[in-house]
Amino acid sequence: MSSPPPTIPMRKWDKYVKRNDTGHIIGIVDGAPELAKDAYNRAIDYNKWLLEKTANDLKKMVDAGFEHYQFVATLDEVTCPICGSLDGNVFKIADAAVGVNSPPMHIGCRCVTTIVFTDEKLANSNRFARDRDGRGIKVRADVFYPQYKQKYIDNPE
Repeated sequence: MSSPPPTIPMRKWDKYVKRNDTGHIIGIVDGAPELAKDAYNRAIDYNKWLLEKTANDLKKMVDAGFEHYQFVATLDEVTCPICGSLDGNVFKIADAAVGVNSPPMHIGCRCVTTIVFTDEKLANSNRFARDRDGRGIKVRADVFYPQYKQKYIDNPE
């Protein structure tokens, strides 16, 4: 599989995008500058890549004998509520549905799938996150988005 295409953050071009009721990007406005169009097209290319990657990852899990996968959201301040609420949830691979319980959930989605680890393995591992100021930090792997958001974004020490 190829590496993901480069992206230009859509947040920088927010005034040029169309959003649905949940706030996710669904298009670009007429007359948007070329850089905004380029950012949107790169986000679409990234989603196509992520869709292919997710399908390949799930197939490899099935081939290895796994029946379930875990949804993993990015731990930072810009993670959307939908992705954050799915972080750590476990689903049957046979029930995987893009945009429902499997990435990509929306344009620019940064979520992934992984095999399901035991509680002991999670308790002894870390995962990468960003604090409120955007600095990279490590949190325990058994900390999922709601707990992360409460501790590191809403009520930082």
